[in-house]
Amino acid sequence: MKYRGWTITTLTTRQVGEGFLAVLVDPNGKKLDGPRICLPSSESAEHYARKFIDWSITLRQ
Repeated sequence: MKYRGWTITTLTTRQVGEGFLAVLVDPNGKKLDGPRICLPSSESAEHYARKFIDWSITLRQ
């Protein structure tokens, strides 16, 4: 999914239990390698990824 120029991909996290992880790639193609949070659904992972992107853009302004 694209959001504000970023790419959000959700993955299952069966290695550490049931859940979903959002992988973020910024508009320049750089993958975010920061801390990751396992969430109970792909929708919640996308929701919090969008919140992170909004926060990141706000900090840069």
